[in-house]
Amino acid sequence: MYCYNDITHKHTLGSISEMSIRKAIESREKTGPIPEICDTCNMRERYKAGEFLKVMAKHIKNKMLG
Repeated sequence: MYCYNDITHKHTLGSISEMSIRKAIESREKTGPIPEICDTCNMRERYKAGEFLKVMAKHIKNKMLG
């Protein structure tokens, strides 16, 4: 699948029975956004600076505690 938000599976990249997962990922990375899917994406800009810093602080804290 192009994206897990493509619930109708209209936009496929291929089959992993015919290509490696690495090739599928490389193919996806070369593919631009598809407005039909991407314009209403619920993940777009999800990880903003505040959330990123919060996750990093938690990670550092967990590393320090053991």
